[in-house]
Amino acid sequence: MRTIVVKGRIDEDLMERLENRLGDLIEGFREVTATHSSTNVVVEEDVWGALKVLTEEGCEIEAIHVWARKVSSHLSL
Repeated sequence: MRTIVVKGRIDEDLMERLENRLGDLIEGFREVTATHSSTNVVVEEDVWGALKVLTEEGCEIEAIHVWARKVSSHLSL
């Protein structure tokens, strides 16, 4: 499981557009959620495809979390 952290909270229109594009184009797309200061995109497989969609929509990537078998890694950008 991979979580891509987008810098800043995105508006509802962009969140809906991302959910539609990611759901249509990305294998293993799970969800888009917002916190008070960031937006999280969860994918199971195609992290590179998800990153492409996010950058095309003008999102700034803050970090990528990779979770596997109780071991996690974190990449800050």
